[in-house]
Amino acid sequence: MTLAVPTAVFPVAARYVAMAREVTAFGSPPTTGYYEIPVTGLSPDPKLGLMEDKALRGAMTSIFDLELAAYWTELTIPTSPVYGDTIGHILFNLFGDLTSTGTAGTPTWTTSAATAVGANSLTVTTGSSAVAGTYVQIDSSTLSEIVIVGTGSTSTSIALSASTPVRFAHASAVTVTTVTAPFTHVFSVLNPASATGSVSGQPPSHALVDRNQTAGSGNYWADVYPYACFSQIKLTGNATGLLTWEGSLTSWPQQAPASAITPTLSSVKSIPAWKGTSTIGGTGIYDIAEWTVTLTREVEPLPAIDGQQAPYVIARGPLDGTFTLNYSPATDQSALTNYLNSVRPTLLWTTTNGGSGAGEISFSLAAQIGAFNSAKLTPGKTLFGYDTAGILASNTVNIGQSGGWGPCQITLINAIPTF
Repeated sequence: MTLAVPTAVFPVAARYVAMAREVTAFGSPPTTGYYEIPVTGLSPDPKLGLMEDKALRGAMTSIFDLELAAYWTELTIPTSPVYGDTIGHILFNLFGDLTSTGTAGTPTWTTSAATAVGANSLTVTTGSSAVAGTYVQIDSSTLSEIVIVGTGSTSTSIALSASTPVRFAHASAVTVTTVTAPFTHVFSVLNPASATGSVSGQPPSHALVDRNQTAGSGNYWADVYPYACFSQIKLTGNATGLLTWEGSLTSWPQQAPASAITPTLSSVKSIPAWKGTSTIGGTGIYDIAEWTVTLTREVEPLPAIDGQQAPYVIARGPLDGTFTLNYSPATDQSALTNYLNSVRPTLLWTTTNGGSGAGEISFSLAAQIGAFNSAKLTPGKTLFGYDTAGILASNTVNIGQSGGWGPCQITLINAIPTF
């Protein structure tokens, strides 16, 4: 028998992954605002429970029925390059607290009334009407945020895009400034705080799109995973490789997109890790061959008797961090001393592309307390080194507008105005 040769196949090379923040509600995937997240792969693992009916029926068999239980998806992303623009979406999802500043331009305004969390407009003193599609920075310091100007602004009111409602509460008489690239974004753990409008410490959720083209992936050649919440990311700087990351996340069940997904593409390049610096206890260290930071967050899907298989809520718990440092070659015993004497130095890693202006890309991870819990002398091929590890202890320095405690902060400088 002659078999029919398939006329449609789905090459892995044509796959891409994209993300968009769910602005209106958890589990409500937007139709626009997606950014392509270049990764080396994606492994969805559907978690579908099956309940067996074993009630006795006077028969010599034991299983009479299978019924569907709760259903969610766990996804993993293998080691992939860090891109200084798109990594911000992952970090916002994991940390939850974000302050952003830009390069000041004109015009500027002053608010004439207090602004509440979730507001879609700013009341300002009389001035120039803001131009739709431009970016404005509200306030300063840890209250600083960048929003997109929508349509319908007047000389006394700045309309905001639906994708960027106000995230912080702002007082009257604060400055609103037109801003351009480069932008600086600081990610911190979100703690319950009235200024952020968060009483539960839950970061934003995202919709994840897997454009895999396989049959059955909807009318638009893609699978959508709403309510996606990262439970772990591991960041690595290796002297012979790129700055990389890998991650795990939990989401609602797979869905077909409601419309075609057209993500924003990025031209930002990956960065070799050798372009980075390592600072321990305020001193530059030059014999670090590899560093890793693993940030882990408790994530728990909680089903309810509410008429749907998907979890009622995917709850985010505490965020903690650990690190490893590979000294090679070891030029002294400072690595061992830090461990034996319970020295808890500050840790800072910065990797940059060396650009300037709108072309600047920089990634920095700062931890106020690096508590070493191991230090092993390791013979290499020709020289000795030390393999060390520790925890990023929570402190009151690595925090954002929500205050409280945090294990570390990550700062990005790029040409992306808002996440």
